[in-house]
Amino acid sequence: MYHCVSAPALLHVGAGMAGMFVVKPRHLKPVDRELWVTQQEYYPSKNDLAPDYTAMQAKKPSVIAFNGYANQYVNHPIRVKKGERVRMYLLNAGASLWSAFHVIGLVFDKTDIEGQIGHNAQTVSLAPSQGGYVEFTVTQEGSYPFVTHAFSDAELGADGALRTTHAVGPVMAH
Repeated sequence: MYHCVSAPALLHVGAGMAGMFVVKPRHLKPVDRELWVTQQEYYPSKNDLAPDYTAMQAKKPSVIAFNGYANQYVNHPIRVKKGERVRMYLLNAGASLWSAFHVIGLVFDKTDIEGQIGHNAQTVSLAPSQGGYVEFTVTQEGSYPFVTHAFSDAELGADGALRTTHAVGPVMAH
């Protein structure tokens, strides 16, 4: 994670002055698809001139989004193919809330969160500023919604979907 370090850090990170920078280890096996997903809280003010610092201090965002836009992957799912091996790099840019990242209908074969290796997980926990990656294989045609399993945060926009090329039916049905 990179972020603005000017004081107060909460104000700057909460205003979106943060992001993901991936340096891939040399030993990683190739996969068919790599994706990057950053979760971040947003605290817009009523006058749109500056973020709402009081809401930041109270940990009450009005938007929580993946890659900068709430619900963008609900309306425009990320395309994947049946049989693809996917590595998804994850970052919780915060500034204050934890993420419980989950892809509905899939199990993560491998997880690497801050150097802690795991396998056969359905959810990974990311504290503010934590990152890592998960790997999985898309075994069937369909839509695979992804959310933070802190559902009140998902309702603020931290949701989306992976969708295979030949999927039928609604994008976010589950």
